[in-house]
This record gives sequence, structure tokens and C-alpha cells, in this order.
Amino acid sequence: MIRYEWKMIMRNRLCKALLLSVIFFAIFLSYLAIENSINVDEDSAEGNSLVAVRQLMEEKNQCRGPLTPVRIREIVEKGNALDRNGLEGKSKENKSAAFFDIAFFASSAFYGEHTDDDDSLAILREKPHNIEKIYDRYRENLKAESKEYGKTKEQREFLLKKFQEIKMPVHYEAFQPWEGVFKYIEVFSIILLIISAFFSARIFAQEFRYRSDSVFFSTLHGRGKAIRGKIVSGLLMTTILYWVGIGLLCLLCFSVMGTSGGKTMFQFDAPYAIYIVSFRQLCGIAALCGYIACLLASSISMLIAAKTRGTIIAIVIPLLLFLITPFIARNISIQYDFLMLMPYHLNNILNCSRIPYIFQLGSFVFRQIPFLMLAYSGLAVALLPLTYQCYKKTTVNS
Repeated sequence: MIRYEWKMIMRNRLCKALLLSVIFFAIFLSYLAIENSINVDEDSAEGNSLVAVRQLMEEKNQCRGPLTPVRIREIVEKGNALDRNGLEGKSKENKSAAFFDIAFFASSAFYGEHTDDDDSLAILREKPHNIEKIYDRYRENLKAESKEYGKTKEQREFLLKKFQEIKMPVHYEAFQPWEGVFKYIEVFSIILLIISAFFSARIFAQEFRYRSDSVFFSTLHGRGKAIRGKIVSGLLMTTILYWVGIGLLCLLCFSVMGTSGGKTMFQFDAPYAIYIVSFRQLCGIAALCGYIACLLASSISMLIAAKTRGTIIAIVIPLLLFLITPFIARNISIQYDFLMLMPYHLNNILNCSRIPYIFQLGSFVFRQIPFLMLAYSGLAVALLPLTYQCYKKTTVNS
């Protein structure tokens, strides 16, 4: 039955075009990720971004290693010395490639989460002997963060416990390859979600479209086997489309940019995040969340297609849920906690991971991302028996 469903899909020109579009978007988004991960002028590296990105990573990694207070002070003093020597106009060119990464972290850790983006180099104005106390200030700011976001005693204790897991001094290694892939995994996962919803809806509606349902489900055992085959085909198509697409995106990006910074902790880019993971781990979490979103969209599409016998509504509903709902939610008055647990956040992991969103049921405190993963993977699975029963009843009454 699965082979039959795949043959039906591959006979359709639109389906073939959508399959090819997965490859196209993987190539196009990998190009954007590579271009946006470097900041070089037109003349650097002979204008070849494929060469420039490798050079930039190598330059940044000259500062690789633990950022002790003394080392941060030395880097800041070196940057200030260049400015004092009359190089303000060329400061960005003369300072090391890693200087701005390190200065941003130091400023945020020293002055707190709400450091103005326009003042991300505030650490340069700090006295050298104060800079050596940076990790003491960082710990104080983490405590303040737990009080700001912790509304109850349990929440404050939860945040403090998570913040205590941050290893200090932090380790620096150029992380831009992973940051670039991270951003475009989220974009690509939305595109793959739309394509997956289309295929899943089509698998369940095509028998009614071609008026072959009475023949296809001619026997009781054949009917049950056929429906199971459709469900498996929908899930299998979603899985293959998603991981081939994401795998191709990662392969193209990392083959050009390298994999530098995979073990760098996410706290280097977001010092007050409560997810104590490396860039590599967070990238994997983002990919897994995107996959869960695709499975949920496919399950919803299959259920609606089985109920309505059509593809249009079955595709529109997931689009409303994942693409339109975020815009509506910004303009209506609904309980904030409820909005932060909506499924569209599965495609917004980068922003979710930066802010310490926590929730509480009784004395149990939990974070946003683990809840999203567990709740909506469970919902995606729970919808499958409903789809089976709905489609079975529909065909019996045909």
C-alpha cells in the first residue's frame, strides 16, 4: 500500500515540482546562511565569500580558548590602545576579528541582560581593574535575572539552579557557522511544513478526487490496511522530506563554513539563557522542534482531509495555525502564558532559547521548549487514531 501511495504522488507534476523545490530551497537558504555569517568588505578575500568565510573563522579562532578575566582585560586594553593611537576610523579593520564577539559578551555579562544593542561595546569604557571582576558581576546579574523572571519562590529557585550550571570562565571559539545554520533551519522548517501538509492532505484526499474510493476500500480488511498505509505514507513522506532538506542545508553550509564553534556554549551569545547547551546541541534541538512541527501539521492535514475529502481546507488549517496565528496573537488580549505555549513557537526556537520563559503547575516548574516538544509530539501521535477512525467511517458511508 505504501508503494502504491508513493507511485500516485510521483505521477503528479505538482508533487514532483514540490520535491524539487526542497532541493532548491536548501541550496538557496544555504547560500543566504553563508553570506550572512560573514561581514567582510567587497575587496576582502578577493571578493570570494567562499574563501572569506573560512579566513574569517581562522582569524577569529586565533583568540580561541577560555576567556579568563585577565584575558578579557587584555583584549579590551588592546582595543582601547588602537583607538588612542588615532585608529578610530579604522578600528573595525585593525581590531581582531574576534574582538567584537568577545566585547559583546563581556558587556552583556558585566552590565546585565538589558544592555543597549547600540552600547554593546560598553565594556571598553570600564576601568581595567573592574573588568577583572567580570564573572563576579555576571553571577550577580544572573541572580537579578532569577528575581526578575521568577514570579514565585519555586521559579526563582529553578532559575538559580539552571544559572549555576553555567561554566565559568566561558570558552570562546568562532560560532558563526552554527548560528547561521540555526537561523535558516527555522526558516526552512516552515517551508517544509507547508510542503509536508500538502503531501499529507493529498494522500488522504486523492481517492475521493478520482472517485476510486469504493474500489480502493472494497473489503473490510483491505480498508483497514489501506488506511494504515496512507497514515504511514504521510508520516514517511514528511520524515524523508524534512530530514533530507535539513540535512542538505547543513551539509552545504558546513562544507563551506566549517564546523567551528560547535562546542561553544550558547551562553556566549546569550549570557542569560536558561538552556545550558552548546551551539551544536541547540542546533539539533531546533531541527528536532521543526520536525515535530512538520509531523503535527501532517497529522492535522490528514485528519481534516479524511473528514472533508478535500485538500484545500486540510492545507489551510495548518497554515493558519503556524503562520497566521502569530500575527493575530500580537493584536489580541489573551493570557500571555497561553500564547507562549502555542505550537508555532516550535519554529521560533532561537528567540525562545534567549529569554528565560518558565511556567508553573502547582509546585512543578518547567521550561517552554521541553513542553513544546513533549506536548505537540504527543498531540501529533494522538491525532493518528482519530484520522484512522474518521477515514474508515467516511469510506463505509460512501
